[in-house]
Amino acid sequence: MRACTLLVVVAAAGLAACDSGGGAPASPAEEAAAVVGGGGMAEIVSAGVLEDEGVEGVFREIGYAPMPDGVRLAYIAYRPAEEGQYPVILDYDAYESGGADIATNAWFQKAVRNGYAVVGANVRGSGCSEGATFSILHPEQGPDGAALVEWLGTRPWSDGNVGMYGVSYPGHTQFFTAAQRPEHLKALAAGGLTASLYREAFRPGGMFNVGFAAWWGEMAQPWIESVGVMHRIGAGDTHCEAVQAAQPPAMTFHEVRDHEYDDEYWEGRATETYVDAVEIPMMIIQGYQDQQTAMGGPRLFERLTGPRKLILQNGGHGVGGNALAHEQVLRWMDRWLKGEENGIEGEPDVTVLFETGVVDGELRPNWVETFADWPVPGTERRSWNLGADGSLTAGPLGEGQTGALDYVYPMGTELVGNNDMFAIPPAPLGSLIYRTAPFDEDVPILGSARLVLHASAEAEDTDFMVVLHDVGPDGETLYLQRAFLRASHRAIDAAMSSEHWTHHPHDRSEPLVPGEVYEFVVSFPEVGHVFRAGHAVELAILAPSVTPATDWGPMPINFPGINTVHHSADHPSRLELPVVPSITAGGPPPACGSLEYQPCRPGVVPNFTAAGMSRDLVRR
Repeated sequence: MRACTLLVVVAAAGLAACDSGGGAPASPAEEAAAVVGGGGMAEIVSAGVLEDEGVEGVFREIGYAPMPDGVRLAYIAYRPAEEGQYPVILDYDAYESGGADIATNAWFQKAVRNGYAVVGANVRGSGCSEGATFSILHPEQGPDGAALVEWLGTRPWSDGNVGMYGVSYPGHTQFFTAAQRPEHLKALAAGGLTASLYREAFRPGGMFNVGFAAWWGEMAQPWIESVGVMHRIGAGDTHCEAVQAAQPPAMTFHEVRDHEYDDEYWEGRATETYVDAVEIPMMIIQGYQDQQTAMGGPRLFERLTGPRKLILQNGGHGVGGNALAHEQVLRWMDRWLKGEENGIEGEPDVTVLFETGVVDGELRPNWVETFADWPVPGTERRSWNLGADGSLTAGPLGEGQTGALDYVYPMGTELVGNNDMFAIPPAPLGSLIYRTAPFDEDVPILGSARLVLHASAEAEDTDFMVVLHDVGPDGETLYLQRAFLRASHRAIDAAMSSEHWTHHPHDRSEPLVPGEVYEFVVSFPEVGHVFRAGHAVELAILAPSVTPATDWGPMPINFPGINTVHHSADHPSRLELPVVPSITAGGPPPACGSLEYQPCRPGVVPNFTAAGMSRDLVRR
């Protein structure tokens, strides 16, 4: 990218090849140590007005921001070319942000055109930022973020008002930074969040998510990071080359693999550790079927004490960064950074977009609902009992509905990555399927479903993957949501649980006694959906699959055997759904397979149903 001027302003001595007395060049070890330690002062590598089509009239600055310990973080700033002071929006992550190219960044372009300075910066040890090594969401990224915010708030082109916006990693760092309460930080907007990296990314239900750990740690993060690195080097940042040479390989995969329980490692990296200290206005945006970070946003939102907004919709990890989100984030920043009286703080706190999809080339919801709070006031926790005939029954179990059903673990699974994967139904011998009768009227749900399962296993441990479906009149099956639990992680922390959510501490393993019946309680990540009249709720009890679908691949424990689900007054297995009667469907259901990250398969006739899964049949 061309700039009409190129300024090189070095406020700190660059990495010297020779000492001041003209002695021998520094050794590679000495040079690497110097890069890791940093020069301690700010440095502007280049600055100038861009000339390329589409970004002409944008001023770009590439440099290094000093941290209190002398390490310097790589940043890139874009702002209007007209001289002046602007509110600042920061994207702070371990990806390409410190070298983000505005030509390919729709949000950066939109923000600058609306009178903001936007800054991308890499956390220490990532990209071109100095530091000994990178560790995912290390607690030190909070104090670093606060120091960066304060530094940005005093730049000559800053008006002193700084906000943060980002999806995924740069959403998480906002909690770490805001908990330090830097004076210049005035507003936050985050998407793609976990409340706990353990529960909602790398160890769902206590299982090692090898698929996601490998994808993120060994491919996605290093590759995206390299995009920013190459952009900076291409713009003349020679110091970045030395930083890259000094950085050891990231060890994310090994770190998350080696911490089996939710210990201090995870606690220091959990946004829920910091959320109670966040007092400034915050907007949270999340997609129910997020394929990377499974819906921590709503529970974080519940604990915010300042002005707040929650926007939810169907979809995957990119929901918080789509065009619909950009419009709302810009309004949020206009209110809290520019002081515009645009009324956004007077609107309902919770906005839910239903059945969002691409219509005529634009992303649109089928309809929108708003609510005053979360969980939504007026939510009814309705229960359906699991029957031995494969039914989900709202009333007591009747004749033929009590008893036990078996399935072979880990033989049956379901892949939700796309319609092609999802088209393969679970293997009948390895799954149990339960279904309501078709509804006479619409049944709208919004919140966290919960399964209370009474089950036994032949082995001392087993894993459950439980899945919610909508089954239409023609048998088409739509994916809604799924949850995981390792049987030995069944312990519940009552103090952290509520009517709407069951919390597992994941701090120990308690083996099963083979053949003994236990109660397992599994809370699903939140979901919003309307089961239309004529449709049915379907629950599938399966095993997880290590095959990434799309990005997750939890590793099932290697204890094959027969699992048994019990259905009786003494062992009342049941499914709870968060029904919100005030929600009214705004149109017909979308076509099967048309919703992103909600795969759908046409009707299939299985060889036999859950009711046919007797132990005698399995053992033949």
